[in-house]
Amino acid sequence: MPSRFRGHASVFILRFVEAVGLRSAELLAAKLSNLRLEPDGWNGWVLQMHDKGMKNWLAAVPGQEGLAVLQVYLASRGLGPVQTAPPAAPLLAATHDPMAPIGY
Repeated sequence: MPSRFRGHASVFILRFVEAVGLRSAELLAAKLSNLRLEPDGWNGWVLQMHDKGMKNWLAAVPGQEGLAVLQVYLASRGLGPVQTAPPAAPLLAATHDPMAPIGY
């Protein structure tokens, strides 16, 4: 995979995790289908996750910090904007395949 993709992945990990507050396991488990645009009251995108106790929780995805860096990262993977990217795509992908999840 081009170094540009790897560079965008590093920036995405640092900025998105800081903006949203995910644990590493949550980041690795997340798919684009976990993202959704919320109506009134949330002011934008949220990420629905399951914690260690299998409870659902929502994390706001700040537009300037989180969503912007996600859009750049998805474009570097050739997936397009979050609104049209494949829902099954992992939030964080392997460098050899933009649709392959990564693990520990």
